[in-house]
Formats: sequence, C-alpha cells, structure tokens
Amino acid sequence: FLGGSDSDHCCSIAVDPARAVYLTGDTASIDFPTKNPYQSSQGGSAAAFLVKFDSSGATLLYSTYLGGNGTSLGKGLAVDSSFRAFVLGQTYSPDFPTVSPYQSSLSGMSNLFVTRFSSAGSTLDFSTYLGGSNFEIAEGIALSPDGSAIVAGTTGSADFPTRSSYQASLRGDFDALVSRLSSSGSALLFSTYLGGAGGDVAVSLARNSLGDAFVAGATNSPDFPTRNAYQATLNGEADLFLSRFSSSGSDLVFSTFLGGTGYELTLNALGLDGAGRGFIAGKTGSDDFPTLHPYQSSRQGSNPDAFLTVFASGGSTLDYSTYLGGSGTDIGLALAIHPFGGVLVAGTTASDDFPTASAFQPTLAGGEDAFISLFNAQAAGVSRAPP
Repeated sequence: FLGGSDSDHCCSIAVDPARAVYLTGDTASIDFPTKNPYQSSQGGSAAAFLVKFDSSGATLLYSTYLGGNGTSLGKGLAVDSSFRAFVLGQTYSPDFPTVSPYQSSLSGMSNLFVTRFSSAGSTLDFSTYLGGSNFEIAEGIALSPDGSAIVAGTTGSADFPTRSSYQASLRGDFDALVSRLSSSGSALLFSTYLGGAGGDVAVSLARNSLGDAFVAGATNSPDFPTRNAYQATLNGEADLFLSRFSSSGSDLVFSTFLGGTGYELTLNALGLDGAGRGFIAGKTGSDDFPTLHPYQSSRQGSNPDAFLTVFASGGSTLDYSTYLGGSGTDIGLALAIHPFGGVLVAGTTASDDFPTASAFQPTLAGGEDAFISLFNAQAAGVSRAPP
C-alpha cells in the first residue's frame, strides 16, 4: 500500500535503468508518507506527489508532495538516463512552485505544469506552468534524447502558447495540444493545437526513435485534420484519432480517424514497436468497428467491447484489428509492447463470458474484474491466435 488517511490516487508509473520504480498522482492526505522530500507538506486540498521505490519495492528512496494552496494533479511521468524524474500535471494553484520557468504564473482556471526533479528527488531542476487564460488538462509526456520533453493534453484557451505550430489557433470549444519544452524548461521548441470545430481530446502520447510525436485521443469534429489517413471521415458520434507529428512539430506525417458508427474511446493505451507500428486499445460501442484478421470479429452483445488495433508504420493501413470482450462492458485501459514480440492489453471487464486462455483466474469473481491478455504480435504481422 502507499498512502495516508485520505484519498490517494496513482496516475502514472515509470521504471529507470536500475529498475527503480517511480509513481505520480495526487493525494488529499496530509500524512502521505514522505522521505527526503522537496516539499514536506500538502498545502492545498490535493497535491501531486512523486515517489521512488527501489527495485524490490520494499524501500522508499524518496517521496515528496508537489503543489501549492490549490489543487495539483500529477498525470504523466518519465525518467531519463540520469535518473531525473519529469512530472507532467495540471494545477489550479497560483503559487505552484516554479524554477527557471518558461511561464512563471497561472494564466487561467488550470494550467499544465512540467517539473523536472534532481536525481535525489529533493530539489527541482526546473518547474514551469504552461497554459492560457481558460483551462488545460494534462495527459502524456515523452522524453527526447536531447533532454527536451514532449507533452500532450487538452486546452480550451484561445491564447495557449504556440510556436512553430502545425495549427496556430483554437478551432473548437477545446482542442488537443502538443508542446515540446527545451531541456532547460525555459523555452518552447514547438507548441501546437490539434483539432476541428467540435471537441478534441488528447489522451496518450508516444515518441519514436526519429523524435516524431504520436498522439492518440478522441474527437467529434468532422473536420479534424487528416493526412495520409486510413480513415478520412468521422463515422460516428465520436471516433478515435491517431496523429503523428514530425520532430519539428510543424507538420503532420499522418493523421487518421478510427471508428465505427457508434462511439469509441481510448485512455492511456498507445504503444510503438521497433518497426514503427502504432498499437492502440480502448473501448468501442460500434457494431462496425474496423477489423482485420481479427481474433474476435464482432461485438458481443449491446455493451461496449475492448479492442486492439495495430496501424502499419505509414498510418494509412492496418496490420491487425480485433474486438475483445463478452456480453458485459469491457474496456481496454493500457497496453505494452512485449520485448519478445507480443502485445499486452489490460483493462476491466463485467463479462462472465470474457475470452480466457491459459488463465490464472478463468471466471469473473465480482461485478467487475481486471483483465490482462497477451496477443502474439511478431514484427511481420499479428497472428490470428487467441490471446
């Protein structure tokens, strides 16, 4: 367990080259356990936190609050080769701690924050707000070899800071955002909106070896920007999107919808393999969700099913796509690429007929259980074998 006498939520996890484990999230506990902290007390109604365990999980190496007098939420986490943790979040605090910031003050109701801790966890290398006069929601962070940090989220601010942007202005009530901060945290290398006339939400981010940023999310904008698309039009009330930005941030390599005539949602389930393919999981309420060589070719009942879709590296074709679920509601919440050529999908299910194979737990134990499924996904393609 990890927590105090009030609510504690973990939102992101990372592992460093020495296999130490880092967590970030938010806590309302005034007695959340701290060790060698940068900030020893909570301050607001909820503060972000950063925790580092050793590889055994038995020893707390450091633990600290991060926030001001308002609410602060840790949402994304990455660790570099020098064991420095980067925390991405959103804050409502006008006194959130800043060090060598690109933006030194809160501009709206909530802004993003990006904070880099020293390897010891007890000092900040840099910490900055990032946002405009309305609101921002934080989602994903990825690091580049040069030490810069790419972040993704959602903004409702017409004055969100942009630089070398693909899209320089807000087009709907809220758009996705992608920004890249310099290694010092004091400058923007690029920053752009991404969206159409409806609502567009970025929920996951990944970076390939070329430095290109892949962003996944959901949209109900029929004019969402597409390029070299597998699916060029909005098919339902809300579809997924997957967009790949060039390393400069000023151009789209590809951008595509993904969905059927119902609705789709993805959360933090995006991954890239060594061949440049994009793996995405989530849930779908569509009977006509696109499938290719599926393990499961149709939705099982009237409730949403999980799905797994694999895009070819160019984004304009699929390598594989399948439903995954039973007669209850099934949601894919996370995925990971296995180093020996598979993909793990994890989530929640309320289906007593959820497909199982070689199962530790073959039956539904409660109203809703977790699930984990391993698909065979060799670089040459994804097999039709069951999970």
